[in-house]
Amino acid sequence: MSEGEMTGTEHAGQTGQLSVVTTATDGIRVLTLSGEIDHHTGDTLRQALDASGTPRPRVVADLHQVTFMDSSGKR
Repeated sequence: MSEGEMTGTEHAGQTGQLSVVTTATDGIRVLTLSGEIDHHTGDTLRQALDASGTPRPRVVADLHQVTFMDSSGKR
């Protein structure tokens, strides 16, 4: 993903939505998540976290704006 690219939906304030903004800083991919992480949005999170094909990936997930997370978020 390119710097500042958004995945998921842009309306994280709506119930059941998750938005992911991806940026890169010093070779570290930073995912800023907002909204809810549950069985409806888990695929969006899994796709954003996918670093396959990247040797020694470094990923940070900023959960500061996550309003809800069920057990789907721990996979």
